[in-house]
Amino acid sequence: MLKYIAIFSLFTKLYALPFNEDFQIGLGFEQNSTSIKPSPFIDFEIKTDLYEKNIKKKIVKIKNFEHLLDEIGMEKTFSIFKSKKIKNLLSNSQINDYTHTYLIYKRVTNFKNSLQNAEMGKRYGDSYIDSIEIGDEFIALVHIKTNSQNEYKKIDKILDKKVLSFEKIDELTKRFEEISKTHIVSFKNSSITNIKELLKKAKTINQDIPYKVNLKSYKNGFIINSQPIIIEYLKALQAQNNLKYIRRNSEQFDNKKTFINETQELSKIVRDIERNSLHLIKKLPKSIKYPKRYQAYISDNDIKITPFNLPEQKIKKNYPKISDEIIFTLHYDFKLRVKNSGKVIILDWIKTIKERDKEIQKDNNSKIILDSYINYKNLKATNIVGNSYGSLTFKTVFNSYEKSKKIKGQGIIKSAICSYKVLNEVGELQMQCEDIELKELKIKFKHDK
Repeated sequence: MLKYIAIFSLFTKLYALPFNEDFQIGLGFEQNSTSIKPSPFIDFEIKTDLYEKNIKKKIVKIKNFEHLLDEIGMEKTFSIFKSKKIKNLLSNSQINDYTHTYLIYKRVTNFKNSLQNAEMGKRYGDSYIDSIEIGDEFIALVHIKTNSQNEYKKIDKILDKKVLSFEKIDELTKRFEEISKTHIVSFKNSSITNIKELLKKAKTINQDIPYKVNLKSYKNGFIINSQPIIIEYLKALQAQNNLKYIRRNSEQFDNKKTFINETQELSKIVRDIERNSLHLIKKLPKSIKYPKRYQAYISDNDIKITPFNLPEQKIKKNYPKISDEIIFTLHYDFKLRVKNSGKVIILDWIKTIKERDKEIQKDNNSKIILDSYINYKNLKATNIVGNSYGSLTFKTVFNSYEKSKKIKGQGIIKSAICSYKVLNEVGELQMQCEDIELKELKIKFKHDK
Protein backbone atom coordinates (compact mmCIF):
# COMPACT_ATOMS: atom_id res chain seq x y z
CA MET A 1 0.00 0.00 0.00
CA LEU A 2 1.34 3.38 -0.99
CA LYS A 3 1.99 5.58 2.02
CA TYR A 4 2.40 9.35 2.01
CA ILE A 5 2.70 12.16 4.53
CA ALA A 6 -0.28 14.51 4.52
CA ILE A 7 0.89 18.12 4.10
CA PHE A 8 -1.78 20.66 5.04
CA SER A 9 -1.99 24.24 3.83
CA LEU A 10 -1.98 27.14 6.28
CA PHE A 11 -5.34 28.06 4.79
CA THR A 12 -6.99 24.80 5.85
CA LYS A 13 -10.18 25.66 7.73
CA LEU A 14 -10.25 24.94 11.47
CA TYR A 15 -13.54 24.35 13.33
CA ALA A 16 -14.06 24.28 17.10
CA LEU A 17 -16.70 22.06 18.71
CA PRO A 18 -17.65 21.26 22.29
CA PHE A 19 -16.14 17.94 23.39
CA ASN A 20 -18.18 14.77 22.98
CA GLU A 21 -17.12 11.49 24.56
CA ASP A 22 -17.22 9.82 21.11
CA PHE A 23 -14.54 12.16 19.77
CA GLN A 24 -11.01 10.81 19.39
CA ILE A 25 -7.99 12.36 17.71
CA GLY A 26 -7.55 11.13 14.15
CA LEU A 27 -11.17 10.14 13.48
CA GLY A 28 -12.91 11.41 10.36
CA PHE A 29 -15.92 13.72 10.62
CA GLU A 30 -18.80 14.80 8.40
CA GLN A 31 -19.66 18.35 9.44
CA ASN A 32 -23.00 18.72 7.68
CA SER A 33 -24.40 15.46 9.08
CA THR A 34 -22.39 15.85 12.34
CA SER A 35 -21.40 12.18 12.19
CA ILE A 36 -18.11 10.55 13.19
CA LYS A 37 -16.32 8.58 10.44
CA PRO A 38 -13.47 6.05 10.42
CA SER A 39 -9.98 7.48 10.64
CA PRO A 40 -8.48 8.55 7.30
CA PHE A 41 -4.98 7.94 8.66
CA ILE A 42 -2.88 4.81 8.33
CA ASP A 43 -0.66 5.97 11.14
CA PHE A 44 -0.15 9.09 13.25
CA GLU A 45 1.38 10.35 16.47
CA ILE A 46 -0.10 12.50 19.23
CA LYS A 47 1.82 15.51 20.43
CA THR A 48 1.09 17.07 23.83
CA ASP A 49 1.60 20.81 24.34
CA LEU A 50 1.70 21.94 27.97
CA TYR A 51 0.52 25.40 28.99
CA GLU A 52 1.73 27.13 32.11
CA LYS A 53 -0.95 29.78 31.99
CA ASN A 54 -3.51 29.81 29.20
CA ILE A 55 -6.57 31.53 30.68
CA LYS A 56 -9.38 33.41 29.00
CA LYS A 57 -12.06 35.10 31.09
CA LYS A 58 -14.69 37.72 30.47
CA ILE A 59 -18.04 39.14 31.53
CA VAL A 60 -20.05 40.29 28.52
CA LYS A 61 -23.55 41.54 27.87
CA ILE A 62 -25.05 39.16 25.29
CA LYS A 63 -27.15 40.63 22.46
CA ASN A 64 -28.43 37.41 20.90
CA PHE A 65 -27.69 33.71 20.28
CA GLU A 66 -25.18 34.41 17.50
CA HIS A 67 -23.28 36.75 19.79
CA LEU A 68 -23.30 34.10 22.54
CA LEU A 69 -21.73 31.44 20.29
CA ASP A 70 -19.11 33.93 19.13
CA GLU A 71 -18.15 34.80 22.70
CA ILE A 72 -17.65 31.15 23.74
CA GLY A 73 -15.80 30.35 20.49
CA MET A 74 -18.27 27.89 18.90
CA GLU A 75 -18.72 27.42 15.16
CA LYS A 76 -22.11 28.06 13.56
CA THR A 77 -22.50 24.65 11.90
CA PHE A 78 -24.94 21.76 12.27
CA SER A 79 -22.47 20.29 14.74
CA ILE A 80 -24.00 22.46 17.47
CA PHE A 81 -26.96 20.06 17.58
CA LYS A 82 -24.64 17.27 18.76
CA SER A 83 -23.59 19.17 21.88
CA LYS A 84 -25.77 18.94 24.98
CA LYS A 85 -24.02 22.01 26.36
CA ILE A 86 -24.85 24.15 23.30
CA LYS A 87 -28.39 22.76 22.97
CA ASN A 88 -28.99 23.73 26.58
CA LEU A 89 -27.81 27.29 25.88
CA LEU A 90 -30.00 27.53 22.78
CA SER A 91 -33.09 26.37 24.69
CA ASN A 92 -32.89 29.41 26.98
CA SER A 93 -36.07 31.45 26.42
CA GLN A 94 -34.73 34.38 28.47
CA ILE A 95 -32.36 35.39 25.70
CA ASN A 96 -34.57 38.00 24.05
CA ASP A 97 -34.58 41.69 23.17
CA TYR A 98 -36.25 42.75 26.42
CA THR A 99 -34.21 40.94 29.09
CA HIS A 100 -30.60 41.77 29.93
CA THR A 101 -28.32 38.72 29.59
CA TYR A 102 -24.74 38.61 30.87
CA LEU A 103 -22.25 35.85 30.09
CA ILE A 104 -19.82 34.84 32.85
CA TYR A 105 -17.09 32.92 31.03
CA LYS A 106 -13.75 31.44 31.97
CA ARG A 107 -11.60 28.93 30.11
CA VAL A 108 -8.38 27.37 31.40
CA THR A 109 -6.31 25.29 28.96
CA ASN A 110 -3.71 23.13 30.72
CA PHE A 111 -2.57 21.18 27.66
CA LYS A 112 -3.57 20.18 24.13
CA ASN A 113 -3.22 16.84 22.38
CA SER A 114 -2.64 17.27 18.64
CA LEU A 115 -2.27 15.10 15.57
CA GLN A 116 1.33 14.82 14.29
CA ASN A 117 3.26 12.91 11.61
CA ALA A 118 0.04 11.60 10.07
CA GLU A 119 0.08 9.18 7.11
CA MET A 120 -3.18 9.55 5.22
CA GLY A 121 -5.03 6.75 3.49
CA LYS A 122 -8.63 7.11 2.32
CA ARG A 123 -10.58 10.21 3.25
CA TYR A 124 -13.70 9.76 5.35
CA GLY A 125 -16.09 12.64 5.78
CA ASP A 126 -15.06 16.20 4.94
CA SER A 127 -12.72 16.76 7.89
CA TYR A 128 -10.94 15.06 10.75
CA ILE A 129 -10.36 15.56 14.48
CA ASP A 130 -7.03 17.36 14.67
CA SER A 131 -6.72 18.16 18.38
CA ILE A 132 -8.44 18.05 21.75
CA GLU A 133 -7.93 20.75 24.38
CA ILE A 134 -7.76 19.73 28.04
CA GLY A 135 -8.57 22.00 30.96
CA ASP A 136 -11.83 23.46 32.17
CA GLU A 137 -14.54 25.78 30.90
CA PHE A 138 -17.10 27.74 32.90
CA ILE A 139 -20.23 29.14 31.21
CA ALA A 140 -23.02 30.83 33.18
CA LEU A 141 -25.72 33.29 32.17
CA VAL A 142 -27.32 35.93 34.37
CA HIS A 143 -30.66 37.43 33.30
CA ILE A 144 -32.26 40.68 34.50
CA LYS A 145 -35.92 41.15 33.63
CA THR A 146 -36.99 44.71 32.79
CA ASN A 147 -40.51 46.11 32.50
CA SER A 148 -40.03 49.03 30.11
CA GLN A 149 -37.64 50.82 27.77
CA ASN A 150 -36.65 53.20 30.56
CA GLU A 151 -35.75 50.31 32.87
CA TYR A 152 -33.75 48.58 30.13
CA LYS A 153 -31.68 51.73 29.55
CA LYS A 154 -31.23 52.23 33.28
CA ILE A 155 -29.68 48.77 33.71
CA ASP A 156 -27.32 49.51 30.82
CA LYS A 157 -26.03 52.55 32.69
CA ILE A 158 -25.64 50.70 35.99
CA LEU A 159 -23.82 47.73 34.40
CA ASP A 160 -21.66 49.59 31.89
CA LYS A 161 -18.60 48.05 30.20
CA LYS A 162 -16.23 49.54 32.76
CA VAL A 163 -17.64 47.40 35.58
CA LEU A 164 -18.12 44.16 33.57
CA SER A 165 -14.81 42.63 34.55
CA PHE A 166 -13.41 39.97 36.88
CA GLU A 167 -11.03 42.66 38.13
CA LYS A 168 -14.03 44.73 39.32
CA ILE A 169 -15.73 41.81 41.07
CA ASP A 170 -16.54 43.70 44.31
CA GLU A 171 -18.14 46.66 42.56
CA LEU A 172 -19.95 44.37 40.10
CA THR A 173 -21.36 42.28 42.96
CA LYS A 174 -22.53 45.43 44.72
CA ARG A 175 -24.37 46.67 41.62
CA PHE A 176 -26.01 43.29 40.94
CA GLU A 177 -27.20 43.08 44.54
CA GLU A 178 -28.68 46.59 44.29
CA ILE A 179 -30.47 45.70 41.04
CA SER A 180 -31.87 42.50 42.58
CA LYS A 181 -33.81 44.59 45.12
CA THR A 182 -36.07 45.98 42.38
CA HIS A 183 -35.72 43.50 39.49
CA ILE A 184 -36.00 39.74 38.95
CA VAL A 185 -32.47 38.32 38.53
CA SER A 186 -32.17 34.69 37.41
CA PHE A 187 -29.26 32.35 36.67
CA LYS A 188 -28.77 29.70 33.96
CA ASN A 189 -26.17 26.95 33.49
CA SER A 190 -25.38 27.02 37.19
CA SER A 191 -26.97 25.81 40.42
CA ILE A 192 -25.66 28.95 42.14
CA THR A 193 -28.20 31.77 42.49
CA ASN A 194 -25.91 34.39 44.00
CA ILE A 195 -23.75 36.61 41.81
CA LYS A 196 -20.90 36.80 44.32
CA GLU A 197 -20.68 33.00 44.67
CA LEU A 198 -21.04 32.61 40.89
CA LEU A 199 -18.05 34.85 40.19
CA LYS A 200 -16.09 33.13 42.96
CA LYS A 201 -16.71 29.72 41.38
CA ALA A 202 -15.72 31.02 37.95
CA LYS A 203 -12.41 32.26 39.37
CA THR A 204 -11.50 28.93 40.96
CA ILE A 205 -12.10 26.44 38.10
CA ASN A 206 -9.03 24.39 37.21
CA GLN A 207 -9.79 20.80 36.20
CA ASP A 208 -8.10 18.51 33.68
CA ILE A 209 -11.01 17.48 31.46
CA PRO A 210 -11.41 17.59 27.66
CA TYR A 211 -13.67 20.51 26.77
CA LYS A 212 -13.02 21.43 23.15
CA VAL A 213 -12.33 19.60 19.89
CA ASN A 214 -10.67 21.17 16.85
CA LEU A 215 -11.53 19.88 13.37
CA LYS A 216 -9.58 20.42 10.17
CA SER A 217 -11.07 20.12 6.72
CA TYR A 218 -9.12 18.17 4.11
CA LYS A 219 -7.04 20.31 1.78
CA ASN A 220 -9.18 21.45 -1.17
CA GLY A 221 -12.09 19.51 0.29
CA PHE A 222 -15.57 20.85 -0.61
CA ILE A 223 -17.82 21.54 2.38
CA ILE A 224 -21.31 22.94 2.11
CA ASN A 225 -21.28 26.14 4.12
CA SER A 226 -24.04 25.73 6.68
CA GLN A 227 -23.22 28.96 8.50
CA PRO A 228 -25.83 31.17 6.72
CA ILE A 229 -28.72 28.84 7.57
CA ILE A 230 -27.48 28.36 11.16
CA ILE A 231 -27.34 32.15 11.58
CA GLU A 232 -30.94 32.34 10.33
CA TYR A 233 -31.82 29.53 12.73
CA LEU A 234 -30.37 31.54 15.62
CA LYS A 235 -32.37 34.57 14.48
CA ALA A 236 -35.51 32.42 14.40
CA LEU A 237 -34.83 31.26 17.98
CA GLN A 238 -34.44 34.88 19.06
CA ALA A 239 -37.67 35.83 17.31
CA GLN A 240 -39.49 32.94 19.02
CA ASN A 241 -38.27 34.14 22.40
CA ASN A 242 -39.30 37.72 21.63
CA LEU A 243 -42.84 36.63 20.73
CA LYS A 244 -43.11 34.46 23.84
CA TYR A 245 -42.05 37.43 25.96
CA ILE A 246 -44.54 39.75 24.27
CA ARG A 247 -47.41 37.30 24.84
CA ARG A 248 -46.53 36.80 28.51
CA ASN A 249 -45.96 40.50 29.17
CA SER A 250 -48.55 42.12 26.88
CA GLU A 251 -49.10 45.00 29.35
CA GLN A 252 -45.63 46.31 28.41
CA PHE A 253 -46.52 46.77 24.72
CA ASP A 254 -48.75 49.07 22.71
CA ASN A 255 -49.99 46.47 20.24
CA LYS A 256 -51.80 43.49 21.79
CA LYS A 257 -51.42 41.27 18.68
CA THR A 258 -50.96 37.56 19.54
CA PHE A 259 -48.59 36.65 16.63
CA ILE A 260 -50.05 33.13 16.40
CA ASN A 261 -49.25 32.69 12.68
CA GLU A 262 -45.72 34.02 13.05
CA THR A 263 -45.07 31.77 16.06
CA GLN A 264 -46.27 28.66 14.20
CA GLU A 265 -44.13 29.51 11.15
CA LEU A 266 -41.05 30.04 13.29
CA SER A 267 -41.60 26.80 15.21
CA LYS A 268 -41.79 24.79 11.97
CA ILE A 269 -38.66 26.40 10.56
CA VAL A 270 -36.71 25.79 13.79
CA ARG A 271 -37.75 22.11 13.88
CA ASP A 272 -36.86 21.56 10.21
CA ILE A 273 -33.45 23.22 10.49
CA GLU A 274 -32.67 21.08 13.53
CA ARG A 275 -33.23 18.10 11.21
CA ASN A 276 -30.51 19.49 8.89
CA SER A 277 -32.94 20.54 6.15
CA LEU A 278 -30.64 22.66 3.98
CA HIS A 279 -33.36 23.27 1.38
CA LEU A 280 -35.00 25.68 3.83
CA ILE A 281 -32.49 28.34 2.85
CA LYS A 282 -35.27 29.76 0.62
CA LYS A 283 -37.93 29.58 3.34
CA LEU A 284 -36.30 31.66 6.02
CA PRO A 285 -38.65 33.80 8.15
CA LYS A 286 -39.51 37.29 7.06
CA SER A 287 -38.69 40.13 9.40
CA ILE A 288 -41.30 40.45 12.13
CA LYS A 289 -42.65 43.85 13.06
CA TYR A 290 -42.68 43.78 16.84
CA PRO A 291 -45.08 46.00 18.79
CA LYS A 292 -43.70 49.13 20.34
CA ARG A 293 -42.64 48.69 23.94
CA TYR A 294 -43.79 51.36 26.36
CA GLN A 295 -41.16 53.72 27.75
CA ALA A 296 -42.50 53.31 31.29
CA TYR A 297 -44.19 50.55 33.24
CA ILE A 298 -47.56 50.79 34.98
CA SER A 299 -47.75 48.58 38.03
CA ASP A 300 -51.03 47.38 39.50
CA ASN A 301 -49.55 47.76 42.97
CA ASP A 302 -50.55 50.60 45.26
CA ILE A 303 -48.17 53.56 45.35
CA LYS A 304 -46.28 54.29 48.53
CA ILE A 305 -45.26 57.92 49.09
CA THR A 306 -42.12 58.63 51.12
CA PRO A 307 -42.95 60.29 54.49
CA PHE A 308 -42.55 64.07 54.35
CA ASN A 309 -42.57 67.15 56.63
CA LEU A 310 -44.77 70.21 56.59
CA PRO A 311 -43.20 73.69 56.89
CA GLU A 312 -42.33 75.00 60.35
CA GLN A 313 -44.51 77.93 61.36
CA LYS A 314 -44.58 80.30 64.31
CA ILE A 315 -47.81 81.18 66.08
CA LYS A 316 -48.46 84.93 65.72
CA LYS A 317 -49.43 85.30 69.38
CA ASN A 318 -46.72 84.97 72.08
CA TYR A 319 -47.02 82.74 75.18
CA PRO A 320 -44.35 83.77 77.77
CA LYS A 321 -45.95 81.69 80.59
CA ILE A 322 -46.70 77.96 80.60
CA SER A 323 -50.23 77.20 81.81
CA ASP A 324 -52.23 73.97 82.23
CA GLU A 325 -55.34 75.93 81.37
CA ILE A 326 -54.16 76.63 77.83
CA ILE A 327 -55.12 73.90 75.36
CA PHE A 328 -53.80 74.05 71.79
CA THR A 329 -55.34 72.28 68.80
CA LEU A 330 -53.38 72.01 65.57
CA HIS A 331 -55.65 70.68 62.79
CA TYR A 332 -55.02 69.93 59.09
CA ASP A 333 -57.51 69.19 56.34
CA PHE A 334 -55.84 67.56 53.31
CA LYS A 335 -56.85 66.96 49.71
CA LEU A 336 -55.02 65.25 46.82
CA ARG A 337 -55.32 66.64 43.29
CA VAL A 338 -54.07 65.59 39.85
CA LYS A 339 -52.59 68.66 38.13
CA ASN A 340 -50.66 69.75 35.03
CA SER A 341 -52.31 67.25 32.69
CA GLY A 342 -51.46 64.34 34.96
CA LYS A 343 -47.80 65.23 35.44
CA VAL A 344 -48.00 65.95 39.19
CA ILE A 345 -50.00 64.92 42.25
CA ILE A 346 -50.43 67.83 44.67
CA LEU A 347 -51.37 67.68 48.34
CA ASP A 348 -53.34 70.76 49.44
CA TRP A 349 -53.98 71.51 53.08
CA ILE A 350 -55.71 74.04 55.35
CA LYS A 351 -54.02 74.50 58.71
CA THR A 352 -56.00 75.76 61.71
CA ILE A 353 -54.62 76.54 65.20
CA LYS A 354 -56.99 77.08 68.12
CA GLU A 355 -56.52 78.11 71.74
CA ARG A 356 -59.34 76.24 73.40
CA ASP A 357 -62.25 76.91 70.99
CA LYS A 358 -60.89 80.22 69.72
CA GLU A 359 -59.24 80.21 66.29
CA ILE A 360 -55.95 82.12 66.52
CA GLN A 361 -54.40 81.27 63.15
CA LYS A 362 -55.39 79.83 59.79
CA ASP A 363 -53.55 79.41 56.51
CA ASN A 364 -53.28 77.09 53.51
CA ASN A 365 -50.49 75.66 51.42
CA SER A 366 -49.67 72.85 49.01
CA LYS A 367 -46.84 70.42 48.18
CA ILE A 368 -45.97 68.24 45.17
CA ILE A 369 -45.80 64.68 46.50
CA LEU A 370 -45.44 62.89 43.15
CA ASP A 371 -43.85 64.26 40.00
CA SER A 372 -44.36 61.77 37.18
CA TYR A 373 -41.31 63.10 35.31
CA ILE A 374 -39.14 62.03 38.26
CA ASN A 375 -41.04 59.07 39.71
CA TYR A 376 -43.03 57.79 36.72
CA LYS A 377 -41.38 59.18 33.62
CA ASN A 378 -43.46 58.88 30.42
CA LEU A 379 -46.65 58.26 32.41
CA LYS A 380 -49.59 60.54 33.17
CA ALA A 381 -51.86 60.23 36.20
CA THR A 382 -55.52 60.17 35.17
CA ASN A 383 -57.23 60.01 38.55
CA ILE A 384 -56.95 58.97 42.18
CA VAL A 385 -59.04 55.87 42.86
CA GLY A 386 -61.13 56.04 46.02
CA ASN A 387 -60.68 58.59 48.80
CA SER A 388 -58.48 61.65 48.20
CA TYR A 389 -59.19 63.45 51.51
CA GLY A 390 -57.65 63.23 54.96
CA SER A 391 -57.14 65.06 58.26
CA LEU A 392 -54.74 65.28 61.19
CA THR A 393 -55.43 66.69 64.66
CA PHE A 394 -52.87 67.42 67.39
CA LYS A 395 -54.54 68.49 70.67
CA THR A 396 -52.31 69.17 73.69
CA VAL A 397 -52.08 70.97 77.02
CA PHE A 398 -49.47 73.76 77.21
CA ASN A 399 -47.70 72.32 80.27
CA SER A 400 -44.05 72.20 79.12
CA TYR A 401 -41.59 74.15 77.01
CA GLU A 402 -41.75 71.55 74.25
CA LYS A 403 -43.72 68.45 73.44
CA SER A 404 -43.82 65.81 70.66
CA LYS A 405 -46.39 63.11 70.00
CA LYS A 406 -47.20 60.56 67.28
CA ILE A 407 -50.71 61.17 65.95
CA LYS A 408 -52.96 58.81 64.02
CA GLY A 409 -54.53 60.44 60.96
CA GLN A 410 -57.83 60.04 59.17
CA GLY A 411 -58.63 59.24 55.52
CA ILE A 412 -55.49 59.28 53.35
CA ILE A 413 -53.27 60.26 56.33
CA LYS A 414 -51.80 57.28 58.16
CA SER A 415 -49.80 59.04 60.92
CA ALA A 416 -47.47 61.93 61.78
CA ILE A 417 -45.30 63.25 64.58
CA CYS A 418 -46.58 66.65 65.70
CA SER A 419 -44.92 68.98 68.20
CA TYR A 420 -44.65 72.44 69.68
CA LYS A 421 -41.65 74.27 71.09
CA VAL A 422 -41.17 77.57 72.97
CA LEU A 423 -38.38 79.37 71.12
CA ASN A 424 -37.35 82.14 73.53
CA GLU A 425 -38.18 84.15 76.66
CA VAL A 426 -40.64 86.31 74.74
CA GLY A 427 -42.81 83.24 74.32
CA GLU A 428 -42.63 82.73 70.57
CA LEU A 429 -44.21 79.37 69.91
CA GLN A 430 -43.60 77.08 66.95
CA MET A 431 -45.88 74.19 65.96
CA GLN A 432 -45.33 71.68 63.18
CA CYS A 433 -45.92 68.11 61.96
CA GLU A 434 -43.12 65.86 60.67
CA ASP A 435 -42.79 62.39 59.18
CA ILE A 436 -46.28 62.56 57.71
CA GLU A 437 -47.07 59.16 56.26
CA LEU A 438 -49.77 58.74 53.66
CA LYS A 439 -51.63 55.50 53.23
CA GLU A 440 -50.82 53.63 50.01
CA LEU A 441 -52.57 55.38 47.14
CA LYS A 442 -54.40 53.93 44.20
CA ILE A 443 -53.56 56.18 41.25
CA LYS A 444 -54.48 55.29 37.67
CA PHE A 445 -51.91 56.16 34.99
CA LYS A 446 -51.84 56.14 31.23
CA HIS A 447 -48.88 56.14 28.85
CA ASP A 448 -47.67 59.54 27.68
CA LYS A 449 -47.10 58.78 23.98
